[in-house]
Amino acid sequence: MDIKEINEAIRACDDTIDLINSGMKKLGSARGWGIYDTFFDGGLFSSLIKHGKINDASKIFNKINNQLVVLQKELSDINIDFVKYDNLSSLNTFLDIVFDNIFSDFITQKNINDNLDKLKFLKRDIEKVRSEVINIKKELN
Repeated sequence: MDIKEINEAIRACDDTIDLINSGMKKLGSARGWGIYDTFFDGGLFSSLIKHGKINDASKIFNKINNQLVVLQKELSDINIDFVKYDNLSSLNTFLDIVFDNIFSDFITQKNINDNLDKLKFLKRDIEKVRSEVINIKKELN
């Protein structure tokens, strides 16, 4: 195990955490618009904004899923196992816009919150692994 591979693993952790933070920011914004849509009868306008944020988050989810593959490869290069996460859930915009009612709004909010929780846990786990890799680097120096 050399320092170059360790630095690549740290960089992969950092890149993954950055993407997770971006996803959490987009979902947080979507959640805010969802609350407005649900409780203040935001109508089509707020639904469209909310789903724009959700679509942005879904694009970031794809990037996160791809980055997790890179992360696993970099960690395996230094003999660290990382549990693969299930792909983040897609958020269904069609149902919420077409059937814009309290029930579809609540389902969408639940999906947003579930994915926020997944991102928080994933970030926490990657931060732990990152600390482990940094400790390995310190031991080599």
